[in-house]
Amino acid sequence: MISIITDKITRSVNYLKRSLDEKLIPNNLCCCEDEHGISVFLSGAVKNCRAVILCGDTVKFKEAFATTFDLTMFYDKHCEKLIESRCAETKQPVPPQYMMDRLCELPENFAHYSLSNGLQCACHGEHNKCFAFILPDNEAEVRTVFETYLFKAIEKLYALGTAKVFKIFGMSSKQAADIAEDVCSAFKGVSHKCETSASLDTRLTLMFAPKAPAKLTENVTNAVVAAYGKYLYAQHDTTLQREIVSALTRFQKTLSVAESLTGGEIASKLVEVEGASKVFNEGLVTYSIASKCKRLNISPYFVDKYGVVSNQVAHEMAVGLLKSGADFAVATTGYAGPQSDGVLPVGLCFIAIGTHNGVSVYRNIFSGTRNEIREQASNSALYLLWKNLMNL
Repeated sequence: MISIITDKITRSVNYLKRSLDEKLIPNNLCCCEDEHGISVFLSGAVKNCRAVILCGDTVKFKEAFATTFDLTMFYDKHCEKLIESRCAETKQPVPPQYMMDRLCELPENFAHYSLSNGLQCACHGEHNKCFAFILPDNEAEVRTVFETYLFKAIEKLYALGTAKVFKIFGMSSKQAADIAEDVCSAFKGVSHKCETSASLDTRLTLMFAPKAPAKLTENVTNAVVAAYGKYLYAQHDTTLQREIVSALTRFQKTLSVAESLTGGEIASKLVEVEGASKVFNEGLVTYSIASKCKRLNISPYFVDKYGVVSNQVAHEMAVGLLKSGADFAVATTGYAGPQSDGVLPVGLCFIAIGTHNGVSVYRNIFSGTRNEIREQASNSALYLLWKNLMNL
């Protein structure tokens, strides 16, 4: 077990927790604001855990660690040089000596890591056969230390095997977990972690034992692919939007989006991906009936005849987009709640995927809060687009 100890939950702490979870490494998180509480957590962690990670104000943690375990503090001249070098690179003044005294002191037998961000160093040491890593509350520094040094140390400590990630969309958490359990139970030397979000996106991590034969990885991968079938969209850690931008780029196709129910979420997800500007033409939030009619050239009589939330209106929204010249069009209309028109159910959504060869409309009923329904709808639209791209 690895214990993460902090005085507050920050992005740095969340990154550490998420990174350990993704590697299927057992861990717990202890949060306490006062130094005495931190010392209590430290005392218990060193007795019961193989490693402890302290993340926050490194000055406080170094002093707390030294005090708790009766270690002396010494001034590290190498750390002083790292800080001076960092200040020269970033053209900022070197801290006064009283501050350097605090930044450059650490418990005996502890060593600093190279400084990459900020002025608080990360350091590590060992006490009573427990490895201790002290990290500043600087996400960039924590990320660098974890990826460059810390995970390698943990890997040796736990003799970790290899991990493989699969991405699945459209299954409930129970469906996805049951399949993962069935697949993994048929093989020895493999464990799994299956996480499904409210947006129906599932991340399946398989961890293989150290020195597992390549044939085992191949057989398990084939079993996963067969078991999840059409719901599996990637055999690596990625997102639907990243896969879509990659596919559009590969096929040299462009995309336009018109959103009502999803209110711009699809467009927002796409522009998260670097390089999206090469394939993403435009995103329209045609939320009102007037906007749909004016921007997409849909007749108001057509909307009156079929209803704004309908197969026909979703179809015409996509047709309107295709007239602008995009190769692919995505359109959404529906009821996110808390109320609908009194006849159609909350969660009803029509998603249109169009090309110049035709438009297909998919009817869905999602559940959850208003924002959960919108998130499910936007991810479902991306998934349906991905399926159409894979048929090219």
